[in-house]
Amino acid sequence: MTEPDPAYGLWSLVVINSAVFILFGLSFFKPRTERDWRSFGAFSAFLVALFTEMYGFPLTIYFLSGWLQSNYPEVDWLSHDAGHLPEMLFGWKANPHFGPFHLLSFVFIGGGFILISTAWRVLYDAQTHRVLAMAGPYGYVRHPQYAGFVLVMVGFLLQWPTILTLAMLPILVVMYWRLAVGEEREVEAVFGDAYRRYAARIPRFIPRLSHRKEENMRRFSTFAFAVGLAALTNAGFANDGLASTDSQAAGASDRANSMMGSGMMGQGLLLPSMDPARGRKLFASKGCVVCHSINSVGGEDAPPLDAATMPGVMNPFDFAAKMWRGAEAMIYVQQEEIGEQIEFTGDELADIIAFIHNGDEQKNFSEADIPDRVGGLMQHMGEEGSEEHEKEHETDKPED
Repeated sequence: MTEPDPAYGLWSLVVINSAVFILFGLSFFKPRTERDWRSFGAFSAFLVALFTEMYGFPLTIYFLSGWLQSNYPEVDWLSHDAGHLPEMLFGWKANPHFGPFHLLSFVFIGGGFILISTAWRVLYDAQTHRVLAMAGPYGYVRHPQYAGFVLVMVGFLLQWPTILTLAMLPILVVMYWRLAVGEEREVEAVFGDAYRRYAARIPRFIPRLSHRKEENMRRFSTFAFAVGLAALTNAGFANDGLASTDSQAAGASDRANSMMGSGMMGQGLLLPSMDPARGRKLFASKGCVVCHSINSVGGEDAPPLDAATMPGVMNPFDFAAKMWRGAEAMIYVQQEEIGEQIEFTGDELADIIAFIHNGDEQKNFSEADIPDRVGGLMQHMGEEGSEEHEKEHETDKPED
């Protein structure tokens, strides 16, 4: 008769599983700062404690053995399957790996890792461009990566709860919360009112789902497509700025044929007149100034659009690609701060693009260009965001 395979004392599996999941998490999180490594180190300690009890020594089973054996005498508590305590305690008779708690744990673990990975890409792109991360998961919560780590840990607890990991979870949650508060102070010092307005709208860890956000997602593709078409009107960029058609008296067909002959346009496409002076007025009246600034006049929720920061000659598709990457965040901010998505005609976008790339016209831009309605909105949002964020700081301030 052969002896059954041991359920515990498999220390090689402890090492292998700990290493696999730690490296797997590392590939998603990609820590770079000391704070990143500290938070990831705590998460790694949780995994090591988990797999130590799962394959090494069942401390929880031994600690509760008297109560478990008295109330569930039919269960072999030293078998590996018995470590799936939720299935055992609720009388699941089939393979516990297909039990409801085990399957639910996959949802939490997989969702947590996906959230961490998605948030990291958004944050990396924002840090690369030195802007505030507000797209993707950051449109729902301010700290999606920490939320993802908590989801993963809750998933493992559903799958294999232990006394040690149950004790570690609240400690880690408090640690992530304190790290989040510290990060917010640093980001606020860099982005100022822009971050305070963002923090006033977006919760820290638990999202507030609204019909407005869902509508944003539905309209995202349409908006981005329109931006791409509008950018095509930019195809006449020249070394000294922007090119536009001057032959207004000629017929549309003649103008199109002329442009196609010079290689400026494709079949069926016509470059409109691009007027930076009209664009200056539209930039203010349409509300672009609420989020973007020029000559230090305007909002701080989005990057400034001074012509000096633009390339002398820009590929219009590069311009479209930049707007595509930020389209979701732009729509969200427009509807949150302005109350609606800004609507443009193709000619209006062409004029605004011309203004964005014309340094001479931008020198004329000042607060006098901002209509009273838009200026009042900007002032109200600044005051409201500051008040709400100050209240949150007082409520969430950690004790020393």
